[in-house]
Amino acid sequence: MQNIINDFEKILQEIYISVNKSIVSIKAEEKGIFGDSIVGGAGIIISTDGFIITNAHVVKDADVNNICVKLNDGRYFGADIKGIDVLTDVALLKISASELVPAKLGNSEECKIGQIVLAIGNPLSLEETLTMGIISALKRYVLIETGGRVHGCIQTDAAINPGNSGGALVNSNGEVIGIVFAGYGEGISYAIPINLAKRIVDKIIKEGEVKRADIGLFVEKIELSHLPVEIITKHKIPNEYGILINKIKFESSLEKAGIEEEDIIISIDGIIMNSIESLDNFLLECPAGKKNKIKVLRGESVIEKNIVT
Repeated sequence: MQNIINDFEKILQEIYISVNKSIVSIKAEEKGIFGDSIVGGAGIIISTDGFIITNAHVVKDADVNNICVKLNDGRYFGADIKGIDVLTDVALLKISASELVPAKLGNSEECKIGQIVLAIGNPLSLEETLTMGIISALKRYVLIETGGRVHGCIQTDAAINPGNSGGALVNSNGEVIGIVFAGYGEGISYAIPINLAKRIVDKIIKEGEVKRADIGLFVEKIELSHLPVEIITKHKIPNEYGILINKIKFESSLEKAGIEEEDIIISIDGIIMNSIESLDNFLLECPAGKKNKIKVLRGESVIEKNIVT
């Protein structure tokens, strides 16, 4: 038994030593009505030439001339903000450094409940801190500090405290599967899935900002189990859930196309819409101005309309 414990401890130590080379400490000065304040957080190196990913709320209100990054080897650098997406709480920084050690990024779609995870960051300004837990739940919907919403969040019981924001949630292979962004009391913490963060970073690098299509609606997820079997069969509805339209913006693309409030979105451009996350992902990837075919359920009828994002 002791050998098993020793082996397990050795694995944890090796993961920490490997990943910690890619974790940085971030200090940002914010100017406020009652004077300046310092916000602390962590970041993850994702390239050898100085790109660092962190949480938007760590740097969004910072004086752009006063963002300091401390590397694992003790060196300090000023950082430039390359882009911020407040809706997903993701920010991309850049420092003038080379030959850095980037973190190994995993695939958050492969996460499993019960999987052991490690959180590495700077809680309460205590640098290079490691905590351990399991994945408690997946695909959580979380309202975030920046006013946005993140779907598909990873919930963990690993201890997360102020200052951990922007740190890494790591699996047992030493791969970053999430960016830690919130602790909601003992045993409940959340991380942004790394797959979502990678898409945001790609957009910032390629386009300089994160643009989303806007079709002008407010929605909620709804179960379709109340539908009669004959309607599901007749219209070949594959979803267990749909997206209920609560409100449509005046003169939006949906209103102009004749889509109505209380319609239930089944698919857009053939992509199944069975969660708010699926809609958010579609709007993130869809170019503005593109024509799309939307399929909605209205009463017992399925209606198809063309809309422009």
